[in-house]
Amino acid sequence: DFGSKFASSNMWSGESNTKSKGLGPEAVRASLGPLALILSTPITSIVLSRAVTSPAHDGAFFANAGDILNEMRTDGVWHVVTKDAFNPIAWKIIGVYMVVQLVLMRLMPGPTYEGPTSPMGNRPIYKDNCFLCYLASFVLFGLGVYSGLFTGGIAFDYFPQLISSMNLFALVFCALLYLKGAMFPSSSDNGLSGNPIFDYYWGTELYPRIFGFDVKVFTNCRYGMTGWALLCVSFACAQYERYGHVSNSILVSAALQVIYLAKFHIWEKGYMFTIDIMHDRAGYYICWGCLVWVPSLYTAHTSFLVLHPYDFTPAVALAQFIFGVVSIYLNFDIDRQRQRFRAADGKITIWGKPAKYIAATYKTADGKNHESMLLYSGWWGLTRKINYFFELCAALSWCIVFAHPTHLIPYFYFVFLLVLLVDRACRDDARCAAKYGNKWKEYCKKVPSMLIPGVF
Repeated sequence: DFGSKFASSNMWSGESNTKSKGLGPEAVRASLGPLALILSTPITSIVLSRAVTSPAHDGAFFANAGDILNEMRTDGVWHVVTKDAFNPIAWKIIGVYMVVQLVLMRLMPGPTYEGPTSPMGNRPIYKDNCFLCYLASFVLFGLGVYSGLFTGGIAFDYFPQLISSMNLFALVFCALLYLKGAMFPSSSDNGLSGNPIFDYYWGTELYPRIFGFDVKVFTNCRYGMTGWALLCVSFACAQYERYGHVSNSILVSAALQVIYLAKFHIWEKGYMFTIDIMHDRAGYYICWGCLVWVPSLYTAHTSFLVLHPYDFTPAVALAQFIFGVVSIYLNFDIDRQRQRFRAADGKITIWGKPAKYIAATYKTADGKNHESMLLYSGWWGLTRKINYFFELCAALSWCIVFAHPTHLIPYFYFVFLLVLLVDRACRDDARCAAKYGNKWKEYCKKVPSMLIPGVF
């Protein structure tokens, strides 16, 4: 079986052996950490969604969150978790949105391409139609609002109900993925570790497909990332519906996120070659995260601004918008540089000089040898994760700069992203060290900084 087959294999492969080195002791990452996250994050998402949408206490987040915690003590956690989870309108919104995204995935045109070679030697096939699906989603949303089918602020109006409902759906969905990977896998990249907590959290399958639909493309890209952008637009509409105008703080914040997510959808082909897809399995960590955590936490700063309209001076708003756009562009240019390098098999010029790289070989579980090119020219000669640095700059532009100094919740996403990306950088570094061996050590000598040039 998979477990015995990979008992001695390298951690780069992403096998379900609980060895995904990052921040913290392995025992914590294998059992205690996953269990704590599975128990706490659904409640956190519900508290977030209710606290940012409640007008009580003049919209003060922590006062509203305190009321919800008191409700948990008096009525029980289960009551709070499920009280908004069976709203028929929320389920209708979720159902229609999911069906629309699945139809767009199947019908929108686009060339097919192969993903990266998996640990078992498989190469998944994808359709490059993400940006068309993104544009079509906005067109359909606009037509729905214009025709009167729903109000622009519908997502904010039903935000607690949507998050509570998706919590139940996603928890069950992840359980089904657990069983599917164990019993009916889509490829040989599957298996159990013997630790059911870790397997539920991490997943039992790398590239699951259901009725021909790639699960991670749907949860990560179509539901999670497209939904994030639509939520930002809906939140801006909700502010207009309540106050008769849109503040420049929420306008700039929402616009920057829509631009950033447009960049993501244009670049989706490159995303298929990242740690999320190549290494992280389809379990609670990825799938619940994209179905619930992204809509609730990644939009917390924007949903908070709905009931806190604040206008900066035009000069300040413009300066922060420019800072955000520049950060997003640099993040895109960094990823595009690596894509061009890979597409040209290393035979390109970067910043006026021939690309420099280290040819590193590795072996997959099927015994075949493969070669990767470790680029250390241009942006990728500054730090090993220079793309993360500018992603944090972009997040800063739409989060902290619009936070009122007496409110802390808009800072939440940026702090979370900082921890997430540092942990991911550490995991990826350990994975590459195991995958490439001495070649990775040689590469690290060429590019000693991991995240911030000359600092970290």
